[in-house]
Amino acid sequence: MSEAVKSTENNNQENLNSESEELKSQASSDAENVVEKDEAEINQEEITSELSDVEENVADIQAEQEDVYVEEAVNEPELDYKLVIEDLNDKVLRAAAELQNVKRRAEQDIKKSRDYSIESFARDMLAVMDNLHRAADSISQEEAEKDEKLKAIRDGVEITRKEMVNVFERNNIKCVDPIGEKFDHNFHQAMSQVEDADKESGTVVNVMQTGYVIKDRLIRPALVIVVK
Repeated sequence: MSEAVKSTENNNQENLNSESEELKSQASSDAENVVEKDEAEINQEEITSELSDVEENVADIQAEQEDVYVEEAVNEPELDYKLVIEDLNDKVLRAAAELQNVKRRAEQDIKKSRDYSIESFARDMLAVMDNLHRAADSISQEEAEKDEKLKAIRDGVEITRKEMVNVFERNNIKCVDPIGEKFDHNFHQAMSQVEDADKESGTVVNVMQTGYVIKDRLIRPALVIVVK
């Protein structure tokens, strides 16, 4: 009977030990779960706190930005449309004036081109006119009256010279023959000076070669002798 009792006691002891181990294991597992749960709750609280701080910072930044926009809108000067219109009108008037000046200059250039287009040709024809003058002066009136051939030559040269003078005048080419006039350096070139008590100083007493102008432009100065 004693051996059966001992065996039963041993079995009970083993069962108690097994149950004790299970209880310890269950308790340990429950403790770990509690710890993990507490840690999860703590992490969740920290994350929630950080998110709240971030949201507050974002809200502060947005508020500051709105304040900046409002301040810029308040400080920005109001557009004065009257001044804008006046400025545009001024620019239009300036552009119109500049256009008028360009048009005027173009017209002047065209006029000068027309007036002085024959300047080079006229300068070349001055030698022809000089030769006609010399030919006409080479035969005196007395010689022409004595010789009919000389008279015919003289008359032909004179007619040609007069026609040349008319052509020059039609093209605004005028002779500069300043005998008895005051010397003008714009149109005269002094070749020498002489003394003459009867005439004022600077008076042209002799013209060695006539000058010519086209319109108001000198194409050849008159070669003159003046009084000292």
